[in-house]
Amino acid sequence: MPGSVKHIIITLILYACTSAAIAQTGFFVPQQSRIYFFGNTSTIFSNVLNKGQIGINKGALVNFKGLQWENDPKSQITDE
Repeated sequence: MPGSVKHIIITLILYACTSAAIAQTGFFVPQQSRIYFFGNTSTIFSNVLNKGQIGINKGALVNFKGLQWENDPKSQITDE
């Protein structure tokens, strides 16, 4: 196999591997689900889409470092 064909095949394989390694872009809480933060500090570094329920305990601290936080009209954020 000529050298240039090997380089093209290797480039295509590497491109396929990098395009498949795409991470989720946000923090999603589905409908009828509950996320509860207990007594420690937590940080969310991505955007949030809340369609369920987020609960925060008395000793908990939640930092938000994302760009956008969106709540569905039926979602809930509760404390204690």
